[in-house]
Amino acid sequence: MKENKKKLFRKNCVIDDDWIICESFVQGASEVLRKHLIPFEQMDQYSFPRHQEWGVWVTADLDLENRPDYLLAVPVIAILLSSPEDGRIFTIARMLRQRYHFQGEIRAVGNVPLDQLYYLASCGCDSFALSGDVRLDDIGNYLQPYSENYQENVRRPPLFYRRASLTDQPIMAP
Repeated sequence: MKENKKKLFRKNCVIDDDWIICESFVQGASEVLRKHLIPFEQMDQYSFPRHQEWGVWVTADLDLENRPDYLLAVPVIAILLSSPEDGRIFTIARMLRQRYHFQGEIRAVGNVPLDQLYYLASCGCDSFALSGDVRLDDIGNYLQPYSENYQENVRRPPLFYRRASLTDQPIMAP
């Protein structure tokens, strides 16, 4: 088990990360351990208490089509990214939010390039535990690089829908 005593960027501020990432889980420890992120692959092997003190960590190769229902009941899903070139984290976050209506925290963990933070937040990630020499105080600048966005994201409809709702006029193609 690796203790995760790092800082976390969440809700526009830097906070202590009080969740611990378990690389593997030993049966019988569930009565002692709290606020642990358990490997998703091991959740089917053991019986875990279904309460708000457990989260899961997944890798970018997670198959959401065959996911168990209890995955959506955990308070935190951490997506571990081993390579900055792996774009599957965007799909996982967006599907969790839009298709499966996951209401908990989606955390991007690991080797995430700073210039992708804005797009990860647009897809549904709401906290970031980044590896390397990243100054967490600077992350806010990467999350708001634009004053307005045209594209749809999980939090806001596209810009042309917002403008239409302000004028109560239908949008018509030229």
